[in-house]
Amino acid sequence: MNRKSEKHFFILSPLIIIAITQVIAIVLGKYLEINVFLLIILIYWVVIVLFLNKYGLGNIQRWLYKPNGLWVWMILAVLLGFSSLPLFVSNIQVFRNASVEIPHILFFLINPWLEEFYWRGLLSDVIKKWPALVSVIYSSFLFTLWHSAFAWY
Repeated sequence: MNRKSEKHFFILSPLIIIAITQVIAIVLGKYLEINVFLLIILIYWVVIVLFLNKYGLGNIQRWLYKPNGLWVWMILAVLLGFSSLPLFVSNIQVFRNASVEIPHILFFLINPWLEEFYWRGLLSDVIKKWPALVSVIYSSFLFTLWHSAFAWY
């Protein structure tokens, strides 16, 4: 794969992730119920690690640098993150089972790193020559769409 086709592949890679996880959620969600979450996440992590490995893990250190944007955006991001708290609290009974608690704890420790590396690292690098607003809307829209897989189960 040449550099240009590789770049196009990575630009479209969120659609691959979304398609895979949506199909799993829709097809297997009714059979696995809450446990489909584990399958979705494991496959999601494998795909992201494969993409990151292909792109070059050497960029991770650069992606961990302190952001240089306005502090207002960081506060907005935290507030948006807390917007799902009422949904979490209203479904807290799901987490009363150890078979659900342990995988979720692992998820909460591992997933943010992988997501940031992929969605805000790799994808942002690939589309960095796009106008800033377009690249933010593109990556944010697809990131949000990916999370809709969890609505199916």
